[in-house]
Amino acid sequence: DLDPSIRPEATLLAPMLTQPFIENAFEHGLNDIKNALLYLSFKSVNGVLIVEVIDNGRGLGEKNNGEHISMATSITSERLQLLNRGKNKKTFFTISDGYPEKKENKGVKVRFEIPV
Repeated sequence: DLDPSIRPEATLLAPMLTQPFIENAFEHGLNDIKNALLYLSFKSVNGVLIVEVIDNGRGLGEKNNGEHISMATSITSERLQLLNRGKNKKTFFTISDGYPEKKENKGVKVRFEIPV
């Protein structure tokens, strides 16, 4: 889903930000799921590019008990530290249930906020 106000040819997004989460969705969340869905959304709100990666897979589950940190999360956090160095407006991301209203297969939503 692409916000009509975004000009893709003039908008740069480092693929290293979303790639680990897209890969995780396929490898861990969506494999063996019937009617698997991976949704990518790009919006522009008040000078901020909002990128969301949402799947309808298994969800965060037991692994998100504070003891497990996914490789995607740690790698992306390190990359953002480098990208944000010396900048006033910082890029950040959050991870939550994609569909919290569901009892099973809540999925995962990763949301990036990137100043442009």
